[in-house]
Amino acid sequence: MENIPPSNLVFLIDVSGSMDLPNKLPLLKSAFKLLVIIFAQKDTVSIVVYGGAVGIMLYPTSGAEKQKINNAIDSLEAGGATPGESAIRTAYDLAGDPLLKEVTTA
Repeated sequence: MENIPPSNLVFLIDVSGSMDLPNKLPLLKSAFKLLVIIFAQKDTVSIVVYGGAVGIMLYPTSGAEKQKINNAIDSLEAGGATPGESAIRTAYDLAGDPLLKEVTTA
């Protein structure tokens, strides 16, 4: 594991009303918590959500801060509409991805 380079992981999660079913958001939260176990200290984790509005649920956080990440996951609740495009742009901004310039000029 020490040979794996650091990751900058930005998760874009749909928390719109359509995710308010047992096999959607609750399942995603359970799976995400399993993923948290393998995050390394050198990894950076962020969460952007959309459902009614777009928001940053977790600003860039070290993978070592597992409780903080799990708390953000636990706080996810479904509701609202689905503003997908705005959410994708927010996630790209947070990741600092140069591809965002290509997306906005296309």
